[in-house]
Amino acid sequence: MTEDKRFDSGTTPFREIERYLGYHGVSATPEIRERILSLVSELSEEVTPRCVYKRFRLIPTDKADTLIIEDHEIKSRSLYRNLKGCDFVYLFAATLGTAPDRAVMKSSLTSLSDPILLQAVGAAMIEHYCDHMNLYIKALAKEDGYYLRPRFSPGYGDFDIEHQRFFEYSLNMQKEIGVTFTDALLMTPSKSVTAVIGCSVTDTNCVLSGCENCDNSDCAYRRSE
Repeated sequence: MTEDKRFDSGTTPFREIERYLGYHGVSATPEIRERILSLVSELSEEVTPRCVYKRFRLIPTDKADTLIIEDHEIKSRSLYRNLKGCDFVYLFAATLGTAPDRAVMKSSLTSLSDPILLQAVGAAMIEHYCDHMNLYIKALAKEDGYYLRPRFSPGYGDFDIEHQRFFEYSLNMQKEIGVTFTDALLMTPSKSVTAVIGCSVTDTNCVLSGCENCDNSDCAYRRSE
């Protein structure tokens, strides 16, 4: 999938930026808020959001910590719990391109605070884009009678980050969206996301963006136990 012109990165929720900056129960000062809004405006003119996704059959096993997606085996009790009852999964990857990394590097030459603010802005912006595309995939799944589970990314819980390689070759990420991996399996550009999204015939009313944005701590599909 190429750049999505319908996405407006300038509408990135300010509360999400504050969350990435560590504000809990308090708000940013007017001065910091003004600077953040300025950086959002500047960065939104430079980012090139892109994503790629593909649906795969989820093969059940009799082990409560083992899943098979196509021919790839994953051992993860938390992912197994999240995908319980699913028939398919989407493998999903998205990026904002190189603009956020360039902006952080450039700002570090002249400011102590801007690089920190830009990291938070970029993190919130990529999640905002993932939410945007998640709604599109939700509509696709609904046409086939399926509902989606929350995004679940490698590195969460016991879903080992080594499974990034599965995303890399299954989605042809370098060719499709320009994302590569370091030896430590970190993504380049850095403001990029991979995730598994489950598809079930049962509507669980899950918050697609993830469990941290949901108050239902007793949910049977919660990402962490």
